[in-house]
Amino acid sequence: MTSRDERLHLRRLEARERDTLMERMERAGRQTHSMKRLRLGSVYIAEVGRSIAGWGGFDFQSNRRYPEVFSLFVYPEFRGQGIALALELVRYREAQAQGARHAYIRVGSEVSPGLTRKRLESGCFRFVEVDGSFSELCSDCPQNGSSCATQQFMVIDVEKRAAQIVSGGQRLPPPPTVPGGVTAG
Repeated sequence: MTSRDERLHLRRLEARERDTLMERMERAGRQTHSMKRLRLGSVYIAEVGRSIAGWGGFDFQSNRRYPEVFSLFVYPEFRGQGIALALELVRYREAQAQGARHAYIRVGSEVSPGLTRKRLESGCFRFVEVDGSFSELCSDCPQNGSSCATQQFMVIDVEKRAAQIVSGGQRLPPPPTVPGGVTAG
């Protein structure tokens, strides 16, 4: 049985942690452009015990027409424990709290075809065309023109996906509360 100290805890990224998280993201091969342009409250950290297990971001500020979820990542040793679902859920709950019914996600060539298929089969994700105001956020990213050149965009029905996570029989740890009033469960 997991001890109390080893339970999942979700929290918002703090200012003093930003550079350290960006270093972790770079070591994990993740893009950091979204982190550089966002307010801190947009990134959630998942901790198990005293270890950072993963993170995920939500950007409602850069373009309110296209609220974006980005950079969902869980370290391999923590995968299969429902952490990605908990991070996904807290981001969708924030989207709902901001009044967004949909969020968008960039799907690059590095995303596994299996994950894309699972998303589409969920009925909560679909590919869409977006106008230039969404993709122009990439113009000053150092990766623009490389792997991002082949990216596609998906729209997520956040209410439907949140409900699916909560009631869809998917394994999920007990619902954490994130300081700031966002409840993941």
